[in-house]
Amino acid sequence: MSANPYYEGLKEGKIVAHKCLDCGKVSLKSTVCPFCGSRNLEKVEVKGIGKVISYTRIYVPPEHFEDKAPYYVVLVELNNGLRILGQFEGESISVGDEVIFKSAVETPIGVAPVFVKK
Repeated sequence: MSANPYYEGLKEGKIVAHKCLDCGKVSLKSTVCPFCGSRNLEKVEVKGIGKVISYTRIYVPPEHFEDKAPYYVVLVELNNGLRILGQFEGESISVGDEVIFKSAVETPIGVAPVFVKK
C-alpha cells in the first residue's frame, strides 16, 4: 500500500492534491474523484494560499500536545476551493484572514500543515 500523497507532500514542504482528468476538479482523495467518480486522477501541487473559514484556540490540549498550548487550529479554504485543517503560527487570527502555507510540522499523530498570515 502506498503512502498518502498529501502527507508525503507535506513532508517535502508542499501541498499535493489530485486533479480529476475527467471533470477537472481538485481534491485530496487519492483513488476516486469525489465529484464524478472517475479514477482518472493525476497528482498536482497546489498553491497554499487561502482564507480562514473557521478556527479555534486550544488552551487545554490533548495528550502529547501539552507543550504547544495555547495554539490555533485553522480550517483554511484554499483559493482553488480545497479545505485543509492545519495549525496557525501567529499572535491572532480571524475568520476571513488571508493565510499562506509556510511549512509542515511533525506532531505525535502525524504531519500537519502550518499557515501564517499573508
